Parts: sequence; structure tokens; C-alpha cells
Amino acid sequence: MSLGKNLRVACMQLNSSDCITQNLEDIAELLENQKHQENNVVLLPENATLLTSDLSLRHQSAQKETRDKVFAFFSQQAKLHNTWIIAGSLLIHD
Repeated sequence: MSLGKNLRVACMQLNSSDCITQNLEDIAELLENQKHQENNVVLLPENATLLTSDLSLRHQSAQKETRDKVFAFFSQQAKLHNTWIIAGSLLIHD
């Protein structure tokens, strides 16, 4: 993707929950709704994919299978909307 002369950046606000699937659906809808603005970069807040105080749910979401699902989602959405997506933070467990 060439940025050319102009850099268009969108900052998205979310009401993330403890359901990763729903949060990803919400992000996809927001990206779809902004596509006519032709943004080069989309910024998401911290904990965009999961916001919970449940430690076991956070641990589960940080595992490889969930992490791979989230990375694949962001990659697919970036290609679909021809934009860079910067997520504020993602849970990763080593």
C-alpha cells in the first residue's frame, strides 16, 4: 500500500466485552462502516479484543489458538479494507 501524499488515520472507540467473537464482529462492522473514508491507518484502543477481570478467561484468550484467530482476523480485515490496523494491546501468553 502506498501512502502517497496524504495520511488518513481513524481512531475507533469500542465498548469491548468478555466475548472475543462479539468484539471481533464489532470491529469488523466499524471497519466496514469507515471504509468509504479511505483511511490508511486505523487505531484501536487497548483491550479491543477482550475486556474482562476474569483471570481464567484472560489466560485462555492469550493461548496460541485464540491468538492465531485474532491475528488472522486483523490480517484479513487489513487486506479487505486496504489499511493498516494498530491494536492498542493484545493478550499473549508465552
